[in-house]
Amino acid sequence: MKKAVKIILIIVGIIFLLFAVLVGIEVVKQQKLDKIVSELNNQDEIDMTIKMKGSYGIIEKMIKNDYKRIYDLADKILTEYDNPIIEKCLSVDTYRNDGPDFLNTRKELNELKENRKKITDQMLESVSDKEANKRVKEYKLDEFDAELYLRYVGQLKIYVDEAIDEDKKLDDVLDSIIAVLDFLGENKDGWKVEEELIVFNNQDLLDKYNWLLDKIDVNTNDDEIPTA
Repeated sequence: MKKAVKIILIIVGIIFLLFAVLVGIEVVKQQKLDKIVSELNNQDEIDMTIKMKGSYGIIEKMIKNDYKRIYDLADKILTEYDNPIIEKCLSVDTYRNDGPDFLNTRKELNELKENRKKITDQMLESVSDKEANKRVKEYKLDEFDAELYLRYVGQLKIYVDEAIDEDKKLDDVLDSIIAVLDFLGENKDGWKVEEELIVFNNQDLLDKYNWLLDKIDVNTNDDEIPTA
């Protein structure tokens, strides 16, 4: 009897040992995947090589696709910083050729804002719970894998929110530029361009114009038109 009990205890011990080993293997795999995902935030270009196997490989593929999608959209936004309209809108040529109403310039600036909003909306939609759960169903993840994947998407969403908050600075710049053009259009009889200067009819208009310019936080001040 004692021998039978001893054998049972040994078997139970082996089962617990195997269970602990399996759990340990899963923990190691998850830690490895955690490291892979955390490194994505520091990559200029997403390495799409899948390093994990099995269900972890599927999750790795999914989250890397998500990061690549977001990075591609972010690159589109960054190219807008080099849009020539931002530098030209307050130039002498624009004041002379598109003033006093600045219909073309304002149209281009508003189109730029709309395009940027479409991109940021796509970024937010991509990391939304709705879209993430769609991908969970598409890849038929079980409950554990779905929870792990959604956690990674949540981390990506934090990155997206921070990037969009930072990018709002350019939207503020565009709004400030449009405010300057609106002011000049509303006071079209109160200013004119003489050679390379914008001349106002009175000090109040000049002060308001300079106040509006001060609200523009751009690095293109060399193209800003001088006043007199």
